[in-house]
Amino acid sequence: MEFIFNVPSKIMFGENYADSVGQFFKEAEIDKIMCIYDKGVKSTGIVERVLGNVSGEGISVVEFDEVVSDPPADLVDKAAGIARSAKVKGVLGIGGGSTMDTAKCVNALLGNEGNILDYSHDYDTMRYPGGYLILVPTTFGTSSEVTDGGVLSVPEENRKVSIWGKHLGADLAVIDPTLALGIPKGITAATGMDSLAHAVESYMSMIATPITEALSLQAIRTITEYLPKAVNDGHNLEYRTGMCLGCLTAGLAFNNAFQNQGHGIAHPMGAYWHIPHGVACAIALPFSIKDNVHAMPEKVKTIGEIMGLEIPDDMDIDDLGTLVAAAVEKLAEDVGIPNLKELGADPELIQTVAEAVKSEPDQYTYPHVPKTEDIVNFLRSNRAGSGQKHQNINTCKETI
Repeated sequence: MEFIFNVPSKIMFGENYADSVGQFFKEAEIDKIMCIYDKGVKSTGIVERVLGNVSGEGISVVEFDEVVSDPPADLVDKAAGIARSAKVKGVLGIGGGSTMDTAKCVNALLGNEGNILDYSHDYDTMRYPGGYLILVPTTFGTSSEVTDGGVLSVPEENRKVSIWGKHLGADLAVIDPTLALGIPKGITAATGMDSLAHAVESYMSMIATPITEALSLQAIRTITEYLPKAVNDGHNLEYRTGMCLGCLTAGLAFNNAFQNQGHGIAHPMGAYWHIPHGVACAIALPFSIKDNVHAMPEKVKTIGEIMGLEIPDDMDIDDLGTLVAAAVEKLAEDVGIPNLKELGADPELIQTVAEAVKSEPDQYTYPHVPKTEDIVNFLRSNRAGSGQKHQNINTCKETI
């Protein structure tokens, strides 16, 4: 048995660790940083809370508040230009996955010339490290704080690109569950389902290892238990802590085992329909389960059992896939994930989205490469849902 397991970031997990970020920069001998966030996070008061400590340690701060969902590559280049001109020595990202991906790419460009898309063609093409990077997540979805890559959009080409490499990961991930208190229901649901997708897909990956499998299964167990509770009660610290832990363990798994069909479908869904990433992953995950069940029925059975299903040993394999996929669909429905019809997805683009899946990278991790016609049928069936508006549909679109 041979495998490599990588954890790019030092991890500090606990209540109120966000109030010590300035001290962490000071310990690293950093005296000037760029702080990257979006206006939604700014409105919560979290940025002021964290930067108050940073400024209190005598550290100069250049603020960049223009992050948007599915951050475009040219936004990264703009922020990096400001950071380079200001000669900052480090970067602080406060927010959700879009903010953290932006911060990682901006920080990497502090040590490497050119624009960010110059590094989108192959893994680990950046030759030099950037500055000192601290990421402070405010949601529990992408796990970007503990992965060595980021996803950006190229809107004019209707595509997303991944930037991966050893110089992308954060030096320090500060995971403070108190920052996740009060997140709206829709964002809680979308980011939580994103974490579940990371856990399930990494468990079904063809490059999974004993370590990633253990992390994936623990994440599935934790997220299944705490996500409905966290959606229904946004101010319970135990539930928020559980979800932060589930996101962390899922991220550590998928940073090493990667994902499969679910994310392969979700990326073009986001690029063409501008669906929030977590919502797209929630919609696509049941397809991944059913598409992989013949390649790994025992793993699919284990996923179902951890989610609380009683599954006979002699169950038909197709029925097994349908049963476990239905459990994921029910969880998504219970927490208010909308379907494609509710999201206003243009049905004329279904074929285009399905065709785009063939261009997604890392398909060597797929237990089974799906047929385009099967993806088309799946997307059509999802769009043919009830059309009944979910209460959380609008907040699913926010970017906090």
